[in-house]
Amino acid sequence: MDTHTIIKPKQTSSMMTKAEAIQAMEQGYKVTHRFMELNEYVMLASDGSKRIENEEGYIINPAIFWHDRRESQWELGWEITFPVPTDKNKNTSLKN
Repeated sequence: MDTHTIIKPKQTSSMMTKAEAIQAMEQGYKVTHRFMELNEYVMLASDGSKRIENEEGYIINPAIFWHDRRESQWELGWEITFPVPTDKNKNTSLKN
């Protein structure tokens, strides 16, 4: 079982958009959403397939994952889980 600590901010202004969350996953981060439980997160699968993997190791087709989260309440409320990737070769900047 993964024991990442997830920081859930109280103010919505510190949360990321869905687009920012996708960008963070592409950079190797695990992300969570305000509707997810404290131990839940998603990331890109490590096999390079661009599929999404959840905290239990289930691989999810991204089209299905995002289809189930297409309503406006999923557009905001994302955040990075901690600890963040330790690979020094990863780009940790979330700037466009």
